[in-house]
Amino acid sequence: MNIQEMADMLRNNRDELSVDEVIELCFIVMEQHKDVTEQCYAAVILSGLVKPGLGDRVLEFLEDNPQLPARARQLLSANIMRMETF
Repeated sequence: MNIQEMADMLRNNRDELSVDEVIELCFIVMEQHKDVTEQCYAAVILSGLVKPGLGDRVLEFLEDNPQLPARARQLLSANIMRMETF
């Protein structure tokens, strides 16, 4: 699913996105969007989610995407431990 399909889905069914879909959308936006503000906004949303394995996935994402804005990297790095906790 690409950014446009997820955005359309969000517009049509605001309450219908699963946690996994939100996580995937955040990763897609941070990776593909050109606007630094949007990338950081996606990082803020992702940093607020808690799911087993998400911390490891975020670490891998940070390693694979060194071009991310510094603020997005800080937001994600600061919340990795909390993402794994219930």
